[in-house]
Amino acid sequence: MTTRSVIAFLTGQSDPASNALSEDQRAFLDRLSFLPDEKFARNFPYRSVPRPFRKIPLLTASLNNSLQYLRSRQPRFAATHRDEIIRTFSPYDRVIFLAGSCGLELFSNLHLPADFTAKAHVFAYGPVSRNLPRCATLWRVQGSGDRI
Repeated sequence: MTTRSVIAFLTGQSDPASNALSEDQRAFLDRLSFLPDEKFARNFPYRSVPRPFRKIPLLTASLNNSLQYLRSRQPRFAATHRDEIIRTFSPYDRVIFLAGSCGLELFSNLHLPADFTAKAHVFAYGPVSRNLPRCATLWRVQGSGDRI
């Protein structure tokens, strides 16, 4: 039996109008030894057709990420996105999330069911999160100089 895997970014949205991957994110996925159909080419939220990526000034991007972080703490966030996440990744046996910035908090606040979190593996880099989510595996990379 073959295990179907997928790897996907789950980061805060610097640009709320787009879920397209940045050039750096696309280049990172290209360097991974996953098959092309195992690399999810959109960021959260996983709408089917992303608007083109555009570079957002750092201050604006930080504000947008902060607002998304705060909104994710409201019950409406999980109600809006939970089913989309489950539906998008239901064909896979293993889902690896690359959770940068507030992505770990977003993942936690989705309140995903146990059967989904049992197949979710999260690699959190520079995570900003109040708590650790339920998932099959969690790897965290945090700089010693991070203030948040």
